[in-house]
Formats: sequence, structure tokens, C-alpha cells
Amino acid sequence: MPSALLALSSLTATLAVVALGGGLYEFLVVDPFWPRRPDLIQPARGGVSRKRFWIPAHTAFELSLLAALVAGWARPDMRLPLLVGLASHMTMRVWSLVDFIPKALAFERAEPSTITEGAARRWSRRSLARLPLDVVTCGAMLAALIAVLDRVGPMSAGEIARRSGLATASVTDLIDRLEQKGFARRTRDDNDRRRVVVEPAGDRVAAAARLFASTRRSLARLFARYSDRELTVIADFLERNAGRLRVETERVATVTRDVPNATGVPSRS
Repeated sequence: MPSALLALSSLTATLAVVALGGGLYEFLVVDPFWPRRPDLIQPARGGVSRKRFWIPAHTAFELSLLAALVAGWARPDMRLPLLVGLASHMTMRVWSLVDFIPKALAFERAEPSTITEGAARRWSRRSLARLPLDVVTCGAMLAALIAVLDRVGPMSAGEIARRSGLATASVTDLIDRLEQKGFARRTRDDNDRRRVVVEPAGDRVAAAARLFASTRRSLARLFARYSDRELTVIADFLERNAGRLRVETERVATVTRDVPNATGVPSRS
């Protein structure tokens, strides 16, 4: 299993968890209080700036998701959850662009005295309706990561970190979440009882896969619209581009490993 595929799926799942955490933070920490104090969400008055988090978070996730989809297109067990995640995320994004973001900007720019608490709380409750879509997206990204891990076989957290390029702490947190949800488990290596490895929980993964049955059928109907020759061209492009991404990922990893401060970012002393 190419390291690039594991790296992309791990990064995408991590960014999905970060976005879900951001939504939960707004719901649990910000939304209960700002309707009484609108200045809390008005950057011009010293309040929090939501766009400083959400613009980079969504941009990074979407780029990572598209890269993972291209790299994993040839693998149906990975392609399906990625498509589900893409659909749920884009539904949330379009919904936000046409409804929630304009109202949020209006609240941020309005005089606090003109904002009624009732109107603010109604908007907060409507905004919460997007959270289930974030949950679906996050679950789909974790399912894609599990599909990759299932093909690789049991690995230690350190091995996952090396293959994915993620920090060990990030990998540990991700494994903790998968284990809490019952999608993965830590076990002792049969060949070395001192070594702890991570493996997918097959029964839970199979149950989650059944949730995507309708998506598989709709995807099959989409494929039916193209001729075999057209599908061959599409598959060839995706395969070639996935290979290109693997080469570039390995090149960047080599450069950043062999050349100190290769990114050009000043290091802290």
C-alpha cells in the first residue's frame, strides 16, 4: 500500500475531525452566550473571528479530500466513503453559502443594540442543523482511513505516523477516536507480545458499509451513463494522476527530511 495513500487518508480524516470539533466548540461554547452579547462574535469589537478558523480549515480539508479521492479512486472500498463525505460536505457548504453565512455576516456587522436575542437564538438553532452533515463527513473520512488500514494490515501507531507523515500525537488521538467509536482496536502483536498494533474492527466496519448501500447503487447508475471507452479514459487519468501524486509526495517528504528548514519557514530558537 503506497505511503501516499495512507498519508492522504490520515490527513483527510484528521482535518474532518478538526472541523467537527470546531462545530462542536461553536455550539457548546460560543452559541449559548453570544445572543445576549453579540459583540462576542464581532471582530471589530474585539470578538472572535470565525473566518480565521473556518476558511483555512475548510480549504485544507477540501484540497486533502480531492487529493485522496483521486489517489484512491481505483479502490472501491475507499472511493465510496470519500464520495459520501464529499457529498455531505458540499451539501453543508452550499447550504452555508446561501443561507447561514450571509446571516452570520449581518450579525457580525450590525450594531449590538439592534440584534434581538430571540433572532440570534433562532439563527443558532438553524445553524446547529448543519452538525449532522459534519458528523456524516467525519464518519465517512474515518471509514476511508479504515479501508486503507484494512489493506495494510495491523500496524503500530509509530508505523502509521511514519507512513502517513503525521505527528505521533495526531495519530494517537485519531486511533483513540476510532477505538472509542468501535471501528479499530489495539491488540498485542502475535509475533512480539511487547508490541501493540492497531487493527480495524471488521464487524463494525461491515455494519458501517451497509449504510452506504444506496450510495453504491446511485454511483452504479452514474457509471452506467458512460461507455466502457469513456470509463477507461477516466480511469486512466485517475490512475496516472494518483501515480503523479505519489511521486510528488515522496519527493517532498525526501526534501523536507534531508534539507533542514526546507519549507523556508524560520525555525524557533
